[in-house]
This record gives sequence, C-alpha cells and structure tokens, in this order.
Amino acid sequence: VFKFVMQLEKLSFPEAVEILTTILTPSPVDIPTRLRLIELLSQQDKLDQALHEYLQLTEIYKQMAEIDEARKTLERARELAGSARVDRRRSVEILHQMGDIDLSRLDWRRALRVYEQLRTIEPSDDKARHAVIDLNLRLGQEEQAAKELDSYLELLVQSGRNQQALDLLEEMAREHPGKQTLHSRLADAYRAAGRTMDAIAQYDALGEIQLDAGQAEAAARTIKTILSLDPPDSEGYQELLRNLEAGR
Repeated sequence: VFKFVMQLEKLSFPEAVEILTTILTPSPVDIPTRLRLIELLSQQDKLDQALHEYLQLTEIYKQMAEIDEARKTLERARELAGSARVDRRRSVEILHQMGDIDLSRLDWRRALRVYEQLRTIEPSDDKARHAVIDLNLRLGQEEQAAKELDSYLELLVQSGRNQQALDLLEEMAREHPGKQTLHSRLADAYRAAGRTMDAIAQYDALGEIQLDAGQAEAAARTIKTILSLDPPDSEGYQELLRNLEAGR
C-alpha cells in the first residue's frame, strides 16, 4: 500500500483516486490516506467530493472521541466550502456540525458565531434562527436577542407561519423565564390572537419583573395595558397603579 501511495504522482487522477478509495474500503480509519485523497480531490477541483471526505473524517474523529480534531476538520472543510462553486447546502451542513460540537461543549460564544453565519447564508434555517436568539439570551445579551427575535418573528408571520411564531414565543418563555423581551412579546401575541386571559397572565408576569427591577414607569405602562383588557381583578390593578403613580 505504501508503495502505491508513493507512486500516486505518476498515475492519472482517476487511477490515483481509485487506489486511495480501494485502500480506504477495508480501512476507513486510515487517516493519512483519507487526507491524501482530500488533497488530491481538492487539487483537481472536485470540491464536493473533497467535502464529503472531510465529513467522513469528522465522523471518524468523533467516534475516536477526538473532538478537537473533529472541530478542526470541520473548519478546514468550511474554508473549502467558501468557494462559489460549492453548493450552499454543504456549507450549511458543515456549520450545523460545528455548532453542534460547540453547544455540546457549552462554548456558547463560539456557537453563537457559527449560528450567526448560518442565519446569514440561510435566513430560513429555523434551527439557526432559534439558536441565535437562545444563545444571546444565555449570554445576557437581551437587547440583541430581542432584535433577532423580532426579525425571525417577522419572517414567520410573512410566510404565513403565525402558529409557529406563537409556539416559538411560548417555548422561549418556558426556557428563559423572567426575560422581559419574551413576556412582552408573548403577551402581545396572545392579545392579537384574542387569548385575553393568557395575555393578562403574561403582562402580569412582565409587570412583576419590571417592579422587581425598579422600573416603576414601565410597570405602570404594563398595568395600564392590563386594565385595557378588563381583567377580573381590575380594582387590585387600579390600586397598584395609583400607588406607583403616587410614588413618582
């Protein structure tokens, strides 16, 4: 086998590929041979085939629990996939694998950078859009999370996926309780859907968060919104509003 590999330069491209593939068939974990095959395919501009081999190599490293090497391999594949001649879906596949590794290692900042790339090249990628919002919230970047959330909600509504937008808000509110961004938008969504009692419950939770944060003016605005929905305990809300306004 070593003799064949050393003589590859003397062979035609199809012959060299055939030899390397033959070697790999019974020995798929022969990493040097696979790297040589990737190099050869890349040199001959067979980029999609080279990327396929990179992904195969990534799986081998994962099986060997060499996650650092798997991540580095994906980075090299991503560089190669940057060519305009490569199907965009390859880049999406590679980035998703990179993001999965980063998430599994709780490397949220690195994962965020990956999913932001995904969101840019594939705006309709639901997993990437969800991840960008979620990771910004985990990193305490609520203002940026709000921007990403509003952009994604707009995309969902424009494409007629109103229920998916509501499901997303409910899921996010469960996963990240206490975030004003989520409670306010979920309350607005319930209100628009005619689910008045659910909207009141979310506005109530939002008001509590604002009060705890010392945001009296914001809490007063939230209570006024609740009162506009004719809540069952309107007197209690009115008294709270009077107390807030008196304390200004």
